[in-house]
Amino acid sequence: MLSSVREGVTKEVQSTLADREQMLSKRQRTLDDREADLKKKTSEIQQEAERLAEQRLKEREVHIKSEAAKQAVKEHEFVLKQLQEEVTEKTNALKQAQANELSLLKDKRELQEAKETLELKVQRTLDQERGKITAHAKAQADEENRLKIAEKEKVISDLQRKLEDAQRRAEQGSQQIQGEILEIDFERQLRDAFPVDQITEISKGIRGADVSQEVRSKTGRTCGLILYENKRTKNWSDAWMPKLKADMLGVKADIGVIVTEALPPDIDNFCRKDEIWITDPKSAIPLVHVLRCLLQEVAIARGHRDGAKEKMEVLYTYLTGNEFRQRVSSVIDTFKAMRADLEAERRALTKHWSKREKHINAVIEDMACMVGDVQAISGNALKEIPALELEPVEHELSVAEI
Repeated sequence: MLSSVREGVTKEVQSTLADREQMLSKRQRTLDDREADLKKKTSEIQQEAERLAEQRLKEREVHIKSEAAKQAVKEHEFVLKQLQEEVTEKTNALKQAQANELSLLKDKRELQEAKETLELKVQRTLDQERGKITAHAKAQADEENRLKIAEKEKVISDLQRKLEDAQRRAEQGSQQIQGEILEIDFERQLRDAFPVDQITEISKGIRGADVSQEVRSKTGRTCGLILYENKRTKNWSDAWMPKLKADMLGVKADIGVIVTEALPPDIDNFCRKDEIWITDPKSAIPLVHVLRCLLQEVAIARGHRDGAKEKMEVLYTYLTGNEFRQRVSSVIDTFKAMRADLEAERRALTKHWSKREKHINAVIEDMACMVGDVQAISGNALKEIPALELEPVEHELSVAEI
């Protein structure tokens, strides 16, 4: 009888152990799959970190060659330091992932040991009461498995969160590099398009905009200052304009320009908003041509105004000086002499005209007397001479008056 009971209990315990073993095997496979996925993601992160480090080193090398030797060495050391820190951070993350993997293997081994311990305990307590053994073994196994599974799930969740943080930091580093490349390219375009002007890059870490352009004329005269702010983001921000205005006030700039890929709403290429010019990178250089011409024209007008003021002062000094007074006196004296000569000439001519007029009147009177005598002698046979007769108009007028 006791033997049959033992056999029944043994079979039931073995069945229970088989079910438990299947469940543990299934969970073990799940843990193995998660472990393989974790190893794959860890390998991808390591490869991405190496690729990103190599890419950033190449891009920084191109930037360093275009700068002065001393500044290039400093920036190279700074970039290397950043890359070393990132590589160290990725290495620490990889070590942490490896440590978590070791922890998973340890948990797996402990789970196997717990399974073997459970089987041994069941064999030792097989002679005890069937219900007590079964209930106690089941409760103990469920509790241990529940805690260990919860612990593994927590480890996996922590690893996923760390992976997401690493990916986010890598994306932020890539955006920063793209922004620096945009600034370098825009500065090169300014230098190529305006070789006469002075293009100055504002170093990183110094408060202010990105690039300044001192506009100069062909003779080298300073006409004004343009301040540029480069932005490479997905969305436009109105907070950029107050900052650029403050930077303009600090350096006494005449014009402020924001070069950005993300334009304000309803703007296609460029616009002027709150006394700040906003443009996309493609339209930046043509817009700068126009702004530069405006600054040059304003400088020319300002120069004419200053020159006119100086000429007025010179003219006032000349009009109130001795040289002008002496010249005016000389002109007046010459005029007086010319007037005296003219008066003398007029008096002399009047004398000659009066004498000639008397002679002419005497001749006309004698001629009229001669004509009258001939007409009287000839009985008006001599025709009338019109020049010696009264004019008809004057005769008619005299009759009307009578």
